[in-house]
Amino acid sequence: MISRSSGSESDMRLGSHMRSEESTRALNFWLYLAVFIAICGAILHGHFGYSTPASGNALGSDDAFISYRYAANLSSGLGLIFTPGESVEGYSNLLYTLLMVPGVWLGADSLYFFSLVVNALLLGGCCIVFHNLIKDYLGERWAAVGVMLLALSPVLWANAATGLESVLVLFLVLLVWSAVDRLEPDLRVLLALALACSLCRVDGFTIPLLAAVALALSGKRKVALQLTLFVVLVMGLYTFWRLYYYNDYIANTFHAKITGGFEDRLKFGFRMLWMWGRFNGLLAFMVMTALLALMRRDLVHRHPFPFVLLSATVGYFIYIGGDIYFERFLLSVIPVGLFAVLHLAAGVRQTPLKFALPLFALLAGSLVLHEDARFSYREKTYDMWYALGRFLKQANPSYLLAIDAAGKVPFYSGLPSLDLLGLNDRHIGRRTMPANIKFFTAHSKFDPDYVLSRNPELIASWVLPSLDLAWGMTQERYGARYELKYLVSASLESRGKDILDVQGMRDEQIRSLVDQYYNYGVLARKDIISSLPRADMPEPPPTLAQDGLLDPDSATGFAGWFGREGDIRWSNGKRAATLFRISPKTLSEGRLEIRFGALGSQRVALRLNGHSLGEFQLQGWDERLVIPIDPRWLLVEADNELEWDLPDARTPGTGDPRTLAIALRELRLR
Repeated sequence: MISRSSGSESDMRLGSHMRSEESTRALNFWLYLAVFIAICGAILHGHFGYSTPASGNALGSDDAFISYRYAANLSSGLGLIFTPGESVEGYSNLLYTLLMVPGVWLGADSLYFFSLVVNALLLGGCCIVFHNLIKDYLGERWAAVGVMLLALSPVLWANAATGLESVLVLFLVLLVWSAVDRLEPDLRVLLALALACSLCRVDGFTIPLLAAVALALSGKRKVALQLTLFVVLVMGLYTFWRLYYYNDYIANTFHAKITGGFEDRLKFGFRMLWMWGRFNGLLAFMVMTALLALMRRDLVHRHPFPFVLLSATVGYFIYIGGDIYFERFLLSVIPVGLFAVLHLAAGVRQTPLKFALPLFALLAGSLVLHEDARFSYREKTYDMWYALGRFLKQANPSYLLAIDAAGKVPFYSGLPSLDLLGLNDRHIGRRTMPANIKFFTAHSKFDPDYVLSRNPELIASWVLPSLDLAWGMTQERYGARYELKYLVSASLESRGKDILDVQGMRDEQIRSLVDQYYNYGVLARKDIISSLPRADMPEPPPTLAQDGLLDPDSATGFAGWFGREGDIRWSNGKRAATLFRISPKTLSEGRLEIRFGALGSQRVALRLNGHSLGEFQLQGWDERLVIPIDPRWLLVEADNELEWDLPDARTPGTGDPRTLAIALRELRLR
């Protein structure tokens, strides 16, 4: 009886052990699946998604290629420099830049893919560390839920696909969190992580300092003090190295990016947090974390690091005025927010609420798929910066290029480059800007007079409707020595002709191209303009059809007009023009017919090739204006220009910020 009873108990223990192993394997399956999803999500986003679509970035972000250029120059023996002969620390991420050096050996066209794979693997590592963190807090089942929520975050895929160091920073943050939360933190591990954090980004030293604050709050003051002293030592040595290598105490990027008055930065930071936080889940996660802190004071006391981290991260984001790369400085809010959601869900008894809270977290982080242009997934055929960089590689390799997008174009062209926004230029980066310069995060420092004093062969920047370039590079400044040579399409898709040679074109023709989103320009110094590579020639203004109708889809026939919206095209501002050519058979009766809609009552003065056609008071939504013309004013098989003066153009008052006057439906010569 005793032996049978012992055998029965042994069988029960064996069965229980087997069931436990099966349960562990089943739960581990979710970890493996989450890592797979995170890695695939990052790589697929890199292939089909965008980092900053409004800036034409199909392959990663432009800033990432600044680091790639430093890595390439280091690999080639030139050192950690942006342009030979200029020693400036224009990267913000030393550790990640060094990590990219092996990718340089694969070739320029493979370096982004190398970076994408590294970031995807780091994101997989984030899933593993987060899983283990939640398992220690709440057990394996909640850890499986948490790691799946983290892996299914589209925001993390997008940030991995930028090619920046953001996911490396998140990985280190999670490792620090894991190390801090141990009952007896391993000082050697903390010091190693502190070193990595201090080198990973200019502000990376703040991560171990936050860990020291958390350790002190939880009663581990000796470890906190040791960690703090080590961070001070590391940053002291790092600063001495900077002074030796770059003759600067901090990266030039810090000088260039932290600009504007304190109040301006706060307003901009709050605005960006609201603008993006509604759709990427961050505001929801912040609320959930605050709710957990109020309900579980004991948890805050025993494990303060996630609460300290979130508070400092959000405060820092607002203090610096936000960031143009969406939420990259706020990625740590996601795991902290999920940590809060899982604790809240585990603490309720009602089963529906246990499921509802994680589902809410998933939906809150997934709104970006509908609201954010980064997730307009498609097969990508065109990156404007890659195209321009490859094109300018044909230019003389000694030509100095001054450019506001200092990543991809300098990287792929190999040209010596001057950063118009100062990240890689000591003078602009350290400049104190006048008080009247409007603050915009990391884009508030520029000096057009200094740039022109450097006498670059090429100057590249966004083209304004006035045909001035951005950042104060007006025609009045550049016109004596430079001419607009190229226009680059800022479309997300290739047009076949993506870089146009506009040398010698009339202003109104150039404006018509700018209005069609050929709105990035390259100025060339007049003495070297003949030596530059040839680009595609733009199409001439459209020739009117035999019935005299102007092609409504023409890319070169409309200057000072917005793109078509159904069967109309709105005027843009107080001046506009329509450009066209005619054949000898086009004109028969000598009159101009215009079908239009007007925004309220509008005065319009018309001129044809400099000849006044009169002034008109227009109103109504579907009206027709018939104007007699002298056929002698028309140029046959040459460019004709119909100018529109629209003094009453205004915003419609419906939330549309555009300045509108006339909605053109049809223009015809009879």
